[in-house]
Amino acid sequence: MELTDQLRAIRKNWWIVALTVLTTVGAALLVTVRATPEYESTLTFFVAASSDTGTALQADEFAQRRVAAYAGVLTSGRLAERIAANRSLGLDSRAIASRISATPQEDAILLSAVVRDTDPARAQQIGEAIEEELGPLVQELERTDAASRANVSLTVISGPTAPTSPVSPRPALNVGVGLLAGLALGVSLAVARQVLDRTVRTPEHVRASTSLPVLSTITAQHPRSRRRARPDGLVAAADPGSPRAEAYRRLRTNLTFSAATHRMQVIVVTSPLAGEGKTTTSCNLAIALAESGRRVLLVEGDLRRPRVSRALGLEGAVGLTNVLVGQVEEADVIQQWGPHGLFVLPAGTLPPNPSELLGSDKMRAFVQRMRQRFDVVILDTPPTLPVTDATIAAAHADSVVLVVRYGHTTRDQARSAVESLRVVDAPLAGVIINGAPLRSAGVPYSHDAGRPRSADVAPAAVAPAGGAAGAGRPTAADPAAGLPNDARHVGAHPDR
Repeated sequence: MELTDQLRAIRKNWWIVALTVLTTVGAALLVTVRATPEYESTLTFFVAASSDTGTALQADEFAQRRVAAYAGVLTSGRLAERIAANRSLGLDSRAIASRISATPQEDAILLSAVVRDTDPARAQQIGEAIEEELGPLVQELERTDAASRANVSLTVISGPTAPTSPVSPRPALNVGVGLLAGLALGVSLAVARQVLDRTVRTPEHVRASTSLPVLSTITAQHPRSRRRARPDGLVAAADPGSPRAEAYRRLRTNLTFSAATHRMQVIVVTSPLAGEGKTTTSCNLAIALAESGRRVLLVEGDLRRPRVSRALGLEGAVGLTNVLVGQVEEADVIQQWGPHGLFVLPAGTLPPNPSELLGSDKMRAFVQRMRQRFDVVILDTPPTLPVTDATIAAAHADSVVLVVRYGHTTRDQARSAVESLRVVDAPLAGVIINGAPLRSAGVPYSHDAGRPRSADVAPAAVAPAGGAAGAGRPTAADPAAGLPNDARHVGAHPDR
């Protein structure tokens, strides 16, 4: 991972870094507040040997060796026992020994004793006791012939000091360590999350995993306009100036230009898994194409969990399945939606064999008839990985569009979906990234998303005209033929 990628990961996951820093700094403050203050009293001894030991150099070398030995005496239980016996400190010898530490400075022939205690007065008292007891104890231990000739002396040159302020805890140090630890841990977690995140988040992820272009990046709903948003997600009609509506128009444009390599008269819209926004994308794409002057038929091809009819507010009890089994004519169940050339064919009765119906000769014949009557036919199909419906429906398509959800669809899922479509030689046109943050999509506002606009009225659905055979049916010349005159322009587009 390059430095730029790491910086991008830190910026995107800044909340992890902030939360980690707050946690570690808070923990450091908690430890500091709850810690018992400790005080130190220090005294330093000078260790000297008489010239009887030989030359001055030999005396210094002997004293240096004795400094290291006396450091052990300072922290020994024997010194602590003498202090406990001769001083009324309220501590036993073990407690006293645990409060004493020694620091030998052999080059300088100095020996420092440090007493740390929660009571500053007692720390000084223990230091005074060391000053009084260490010399006699050393002389007692040195009572040999060689030691008497050595004549080593201990002289206090400083201390014992009277502590005035605690040496522990150190609030500034603790907070600083907590801050640095939090930054290091937070940055590591942010980068690790980016490395371990296998979801689709950028066009580069799409190209690397599918070798397909990104046709459009659909942004998530802006927070300021979310309370005004339609629950069905039809921003192309309800909020035409929003970044999301612009993204659908960009999708329409890119599909139009991709017609040089893929025809776009029959478009299958699918996704790797459910919940990635394929139905919302199908509806908004159909609206955007209809607004450009095309006559569009949106077919609810998901015969397992149909959602188009509900999103558009249409009656979907009778539709595609009833047409395929010969119960009704398509002209009797195709419904117009809005003032533009958008027509919708609901799923109808849910069949026990949706895959067989979508792959049947009757379905192929139906698609051919719709090619003659509409400029564009969009099939909203089930997700690709759980069932085979989308791959079967792809056989009728000129272009197949795959919808993936930002931060939800994994790259492996996108790759598997594309591979399953390529097995049947599906004409893959590209991928749509749905639900991306505004910042990652890089889409500027066309209008203020939080600014009140005209009344957000959904274009009203128009019921199909009934009657005898041939009456009220769309024709090749006019898909809206047969509909009542007053029905062709109801539900005028808001803000138009």
